Amino acid sequence: MGSLSHERIDVVRAMIETAPDNAVRELEAALRDDAAGKGLAAVRELIDAEVWDRNVRDAVFSPLLPLCQPRGDGFEQIQFPAVVLPRLWRVMKKACPTPISVALASLTAGSDGEGAFPPAYDQLCREASAALLGGDPQFAAITEFLEAYRPGAAQQLAVFLGVTPLARAALPRLHAWIRNMSSDHAAAVRLMYKDAVKISDDGGPYLIEMLTAQLREPATILRLVSAVTRGAGDRYLSSSEMGRFGERVLANIDSHLQRLRLFDVEKGPEAADEAAKGVGVAVIAAAEFEANLELDKEGVWGQRLSKQKGALASITEGYLKKCGKLVAEALPMQPVRVGGATLRNEPNLTLMPDERLVRRAMAGLTFFDKSRLCASQGGYGVVRAKVCEEITHGLDSYIEDLLGLLHAKDEGLNLEVANAYLDVVAEFMGLIQDQKSAQIVRRRAAAV
Repeated sequence: MGSLSHERIDVVRAMIETAPDNAVRELEAALRDDAAGKGLAAVRELIDAEVWDRNVRDAVFSPLLPLCQPRGDGFEQIQFPAVVLPRLWRVMKKACPTPISVALASLTAGSDGEGAFPPAYDQLCREASAALLGGDPQFAAITEFLEAYRPGAAQQLAVFLGVTPLARAALPRLHAWIRNMSSDHAAAVRLMYKDAVKISDDGGPYLIEMLTAQLREPATILRLVSAVTRGAGDRYLSSSEMGRFGERVLANIDSHLQRLRLFDVEKGPEAADEAAKGVGVAVIAAAEFEANLELDKEGVWGQRLSKQKGALASITEGYLKKCGKLVAEALPMQPVRVGGATLRNEPNLTLMPDERLVRRAMAGLTFFDKSRLCASQGGYGVVRAKVCEEITHGLDSYIEDLLGLLHAKDEGLNLEVANAYLDVVAEFMGLIQDQKSAQIVRRRAAAV
């Protein structure tokens, strides 16, 4: 294949520049070796340059990136369209050519390994912020795009860009602050917040917003909120500029409560796993609230959180209490006559296990299993322990009866059905107790 003409190279360059990131990465992988031939050497060079350019762009805007995509956990945050930063970058390459060139020449995988970034990164963010705030005609298309997306979004992005240098400096220390909010750390957080407010009246809350977006457990941002406000009470915080963070944590608890109410064992173990995870998130969020904020039982937040905790424990206990019935339905028993008029129940092995009933029971026990870690903290630990004892006792009895039937080697016993129920009860034991208990059941069955 011959070399591409200059005209075609320009066309390809324009296509590459506007292509989504994943498409560019795929092209880079496809053209990485020499198998494509010399005819595509020019295209490979364009792709390499574009990948480098986008790496620099992402490094410059790195604190902002999480705000340009929805959170996977559904936690509310200020959000911008994913395409805005690529569009802004293309405008900046024309409006700020010198710092862009410096940034392109200084990319070192984002930092030098010690948290230091090229000064050009922060300079670019400040210049973009000033241009948006000042109505620079070169940035008019960005402003129009953002205002169409959400009124006021252009002003918001400008403020975020202005405090991005502070966020960039804070991110390497963020997890240390979250782990241990010592007096020194709290002082550093307050100083950072004051510096952000000097940049803009909204700079402080927006800086906290950027840091929240970086956290896997967003409720832990309340540790920074407490540091900034010196442990202020909920009556003050709920009406302050920092109140948005408390409100979002409470709203997130509400959303998990709503999903918990909608949980149905018919949806199977996968849904149970998600429901139990939601319980854990809500319990941890409530604990963060109580540990970091001075709550007034009669205050807006104090009353709301108390109701949430009560509802969370009550709904969870309700699901846990149903587990015994679900297990009994999946492991049917039948009355048999022993010694004249005496009746006793033993496993009904006339039919194979009902897949629907087993799946329902597996869902209930999966919820039981996954709710273990937060049981005490969530206020449902006593009920869970009682349910565990009752179901374990029932399963132990069922196993002994089933193994007794196998040992008896009754001619009418259907071995295939009996072994199928042993597999089911082993799965149940693994969830109600642990996998070691499940293995013991399987070993005993194999020894019959």
